[in-house]
Amino acid sequence: MRGNASILWSAPPQFELVPTPDPEVDIGALSDGEWNGSLLRVTHFSEVSLTVVPSSYGHLAAARRGGGPSDPLFLAVTGVTRIGEGLVLGKRANDVTDGGAWEFAPSGGVQRLPIEHQMLTEATEELGVSVDSLSIGSPVALFVDSIAFTADLIIPLRVNLSVAQFISTFVPGEYERVEVLHADQVGTFLSHNSADLSAVTPFIAGLIDEGKLAIFQ
Repeated sequence: MRGNASILWSAPPQFELVPTPDPEVDIGALSDGEWNGSLLRVTHFSEVSLTVVPSSYGHLAAARRGGGPSDPLFLAVTGVTRIGEGLVLGKRANDVTDGGAWEFAPSGGVQRLPIEHQMLTEATEELGVSVDSLSIGSPVALFVDSIAFTADLIIPLRVNLSVAQFISTFVPGEYERVEVLHADQVGTFLSHNSADLSAVTPFIAGLIDEGKLAIFQ
């Protein structure tokens, strides 16, 4: 479970939630700017399904410091967001987890199922778009980051606004900046910012380059 891994799905995966008591949150394990809610922990993933249990952000924070469980993989979502002919990348603010990193936006840890609801929350909170402007697809891939301890679901989104409308209404928050780039500009942009990328970002860019996310073309 700890090694890097990836899955491409030809059909949306099935999710199984294993019932457990509500997780306790270790507030003392959190640093300023880290969210203190519960998350879903992945106990198994395959070509067709994921099994998850509730866990705490405190456990994830401890694991990142090397003092936690040996193999936690917390479920996250990353949207590959299409606006017009462009894809959205965001630079995370310095005062949040992974500050300064560029990533396909939006992104965040999954609190509960169904994951589409989490994706909706992330898009409205981080991109500042309205619910009625969003179209959310099903997961198309999963990427495991053994350093961040996340199993990241890649989900296509469409924002039914013009690029100008989106840029004019964007308010910095978890993302200090956003860029809307055509697919053929993404590789050059990421190359210029190669020192400041989240682990999942090159993985998604590779899928786009290889035509494996043709839904965005």
